[in-house]
Amino acid sequence: MTNCYLAFQTGFMKKAVYRLLESTTIGRGSDNTITIQVPSVSRNHAKVTLQGGTWIVEDLKSKNGIMINGKRVDKHALKSNDTFKLGEIEFCFIENEIPEDNDQLADTVEVLIASAAYLDILGEKKSAEFWTERLRDVISATPFFSSLDPMERNKLTDTATLHGFEAGEMIIRKGDPGRSIYVVLSGRVKVFLRDHNDCELEIDIISESEFFGEMSFLTGKPRLVDVRATETTMLMELNYPSMRKLVKENSAAKKTLLVYYYDRLKRIKAKRYEIGMEERRSHPRVNVQLSVLVVMLPKTTPTDQVISRSWNSDSVDISKNGILVKISNSEPEEFQLNDQVLLEIDLEADFGKIRTAGIVRRAVLYESEKRTTLVGIKFIGMADTDSSKLNNLIYGKTLI
Repeated sequence: MTNCYLAFQTGFMKKAVYRLLESTTIGRGSDNTITIQVPSVSRNHAKVTLQGGTWIVEDLKSKNGIMINGKRVDKHALKSNDTFKLGEIEFCFIENEIPEDNDQLADTVEVLIASAAYLDILGEKKSAEFWTERLRDVISATPFFSSLDPMERNKLTDTATLHGFEAGEMIIRKGDPGRSIYVVLSGRVKVFLRDHNDCELEIDIISESEFFGEMSFLTGKPRLVDVRATETTMLMELNYPSMRKLVKENSAAKKTLLVYYYDRLKRIKAKRYEIGMEERRSHPRVNVQLSVLVVMLPKTTPTDQVISRSWNSDSVDISKNGILVKISNSEPEEFQLNDQVLLEIDLEADFGKIRTAGIVRRAVLYESEKRTTLVGIKFIGMADTDSSKLNNLIYGKTLI
């Protein structure tokens, strides 16, 4: 029997192995099977499907396409150890022959250990049997898994992605989109907020056999906290489609998630209250890079002359009521408080473009050598259809 995997790296040390079982989509959006928060990867970038016994990677009309050996391709039939790039992320296709009586977890760990790029993450080069037994013990001790029968548990682990992080590496940043749930298989992670002075406020330390990520999974809202590995850590990522199907069929699993959700939300609120920290924004902001056309309207329009300026820019973050953009070849003095602008924002993929008016709320120097300005703009007069598109980008479709 042959099992197939995608191995990839999304940071200096962050590495992952994903088993291919069915049609798999890859992109920045949380609706993908594999979500990668990198600007060079499109919201819906590519899909990998099994066609006539061969796995095919196919472009989904992405901005940067699929690159193989330096050439852009629309579709490619994958062979063992083939590599391809989506934006700056390189993927390796792995085929692994295993005995028919081998179980899924053992096979996944075997592939992880066999890949030289992952040996440093695992620390001591223990055998596949050692890690399989250890991970099996961890999974059985995880509160969320305790409510599942063996078949449900196997379905989740079959579609899970394994991730490795070095100490100090960020796993989640506040404001990130994403609805996966993570189980700590080894190591520890720190959950924290930043106050108005950018100091870290520890919320929790999550250790082996514990999980996190249920808040965004249940609400569809961006991540509320930062999460960082405090030591070499291995995580199992349970993707949103698989988890959504499970909680619809298993009320006990959903109840467990809700218990943890309310407890952690209470702790976050208590930490804010403890240091007198209040939310400065009424809406969550999503850290996402979008193409934005900014057109400055003239304050007066003489009958014989109409002057307006425009810039092609990129967003830094966006919320329901405003956007922060990075504008090159500009100076802060060019943007005055309450100046009126027109915006065209490319939400990419199925979301399309939205157009709205706005007013300048602040402008600060970002990089003097490149004449780059950060401009905060408040939306005004956005049409209902465009507002709906923006809500879908920010909040996603809620589960409950």
